[in-house]
Amino acid sequence: MGAGVAAAMPYVATALTAASGYMQYKEANKAGDGIMADAERYIDEEELRHNEQQISRREKIIKALAAQNAGAGARGISLSGSPINVMEFDQKQYEMESLSGRVSHNMRTSNIKEQARNRASGIKRSAQISLLDTGTRMASTMINA
Repeated sequence: MGAGVAAAMPYVATALTAASGYMQYKEANKAGDGIMADAERYIDEEELRHNEQQISRREKIIKALAAQNAGAGARGISLSGSPINVMEFDQKQYEMESLSGRVSHNMRTSNIKEQARNRASGIKRSAQISLLDTGTRMASTMINA
C-alpha cells in the first residue's frame, strides 16, 4: 500500500461510518413514521367499528320504539302515561349508551395516538443519539489521525 492510501484510510473509514450512521438515522425516522401510519390505520378501523356499533344501537331503538307503538296501537292504548314513559326511558337509555360509546371510543383512539407518538419519538430520539455518537466518534478519529 502506498503512503497516500494509508494516510487516506482513516478518512475513508470515517466517511463510511458517517454514511452508515446517517442511513441508520434515516431508517429509524422511517420506522417512526411507519408506527404513526399504522396507528392512523388502526384508528380508522376503530372509527368504522364504532360507527357500526352506533348504527346497530340506532336500529335496536327504532325497532323497540316501533314495536311499542304498534303494540300500543293494536291494544287501542294512547301514547300517554306508562307506554310513553317506557319509550322515553328507552330513548334516554339509547342516548346514554351512545354517549358512553363515544367517550370510550375517544379514549381508545387518544391512547392509541399517544402510544404511537411515544414509540415513534423514542425511535427517532434513539436515532438522533446514535447519529450524535457517530459524529463524536468521527471527530475523535479525525483528531487522533
